[in-house]
Amino acid sequence: MILILDFDGVLFDGEKFKEDYLRIFSDAGIASDDVRIAYRAGRAHPKGYHHVLTARTASHINAKELARRIQALLDTSPRYLYPDTKKFLQWCVRAGIILAIVSRGPAFQKKKIAASGITRSFKKITVIPKGPKSEAVHAIMRVHPRHHATFVDDTAEVVDEVKQSLPTLTAVQMTRRRRIQRSAVVDARVADFAGVMRIIRKTLYN
Repeated sequence: MILILDFDGVLFDGEKFKEDYLRIFSDAGIASDDVRIAYRAGRAHPKGYHHVLTARTASHINAKELARRIQALLDTSPRYLYPDTKKFLQWCVRAGIILAIVSRGPAFQKKKIAASGITRSFKKITVIPKGPKSEAVHAIMRVHPRHHATFVDDTAEVVDEVKQSLPTLTAVQMTRRRRIQRSAVVDARVADFAGVMRIIRKTLYN
């Protein structure tokens, strides 16, 4: 089996990380509106560091200090993993399941994944800047044509697009977040990795 996972909202508490990330800017005295503008603009920045853009328009901001604080936050990335993430990945490795990540985001997303401490468990990690995920998922499936693929993501439109493009895979929506739009075509919804384990066992042993 191939298990293809999203990162934020599945393995990693991206909402909490983003909250703490943006607090770095507000603590530095940057107005909240400026923080939001810089955050949106920074998603397209090749370095992924939003402080670079902010510093250009706020001369009183120490960009080097912001960079230091951002790096310090990245260094604590493992604590944003969900409590069941590491044990689940260990179980998958023992079971011989091929693991992959397909995530979407700016260059900073790659830094966040790399800093999380779980990359060794994965055969393939793909981060796309934008657009549908189905092409990246399909590329992984083509490398392992004899293995059934299961895809897990928390965003309804992503799960829908992948399932509609690749109907033979099992599409699972992770619903860790309290407010989440439900997928229309998903094969299953789960609240945590215990639910994913049940699906895997059913697929492998039935």
